[in-house]
Amino acid sequence: MLFKDPEYNEWVEPDSFYSFSSTVFYEEERNTYHIANHFTIDAIKSPVWHGIPTIGIKIKKDAQTLIFSSDTVNDVHLWKQLHSEKRTQTLPMKRKEFESLSVIYGDINDYIERIWSERRYREAVKVFHEGNVIHDVSDLQSVVHTDYKYLKNTLLEQNRTLLTHGPDMITSEWMLADTEKSFMIKGEQFFEIVDDNVYPMNADIYHKDQGKYFVGYRNRNGIYTVYEKDGLLGLTKEDIPDHARQLYRIDLYEDIGGRYFPRIEDTNARYYVRTDGTVELLEYEANGSRGHVVECHRKKLSEK
Repeated sequence: MLFKDPEYNEWVEPDSFYSFSSTVFYEEERNTYHIANHFTIDAIKSPVWHGIPTIGIKIKKDAQTLIFSSDTVNDVHLWKQLHSEKRTQTLPMKRKEFESLSVIYGDINDYIERIWSERRYREAVKVFHEGNVIHDVSDLQSVVHTDYKYLKNTLLEQNRTLLTHGPDMITSEWMLADTEKSFMIKGEQFFEIVDDNVYPMNADIYHKDQGKYFVGYRNRNGIYTVYEKDGLLGLTKEDIPDHARQLYRIDLYEDIGGRYFPRIEDTNARYYVRTDGTVELLEYEANGSRGHVVECHRKKLSEK
């Protein structure tokens, strides 16, 4: 749809231009959804930029708010451009004819003069201060997710954000979510629920590698080095790559259902979750295997 905004006197695509709070295009009733136990759910659009219009969701209960920003690019510099840049129309016909038509066939980008309203921009800037966030992340040059290196250009707060939908391999100082995990918001912090225990998300590094999750805690004598190269983080036990910057050393733990165990360095060994829920370290030898139940380090590390 193409629409001439009465305030700007410019042609806009209203689904992108207006936030849901604008009564120029949307109804005043926000259609907040109320469910049991005092939960409310609102659709939000102002900070969601996906190219194709989409929405995020804000869930609120008492003083706690969780925002799922949906597939989106969070970049304040981009948002400023979207609302401040006046575009030049590329009309394939005379203006008088254009303004008299009800239907036009063509690329809508040739006709719109501004992508976002200033109101949408101001609401987008504000919304992430209202609660904790689950946000999609990418590693490099994504069109519809926020690249890890550009998180510094967002209004997201690191200790209030869970990153999701990331690549198969990523190293992050921001917390990583996993669909198998259970999280809790207390105050403004994320916590993880593991076996009826509530633990803080206090690791220095969160690492995902081909479906496995790991956490790292700083230790000047740790065998893994965290480095930064071109805005992305990496882990190595060897020398850091050329043109990379060494950050610090860590101890690395495998995250198994929220329980932390030292990363296995022996290729002939692995962790195995038994039917009673305990974790066994299996070591394979020429004549078979042997194993023993190992201790979870999560409680000890949560007290650091």
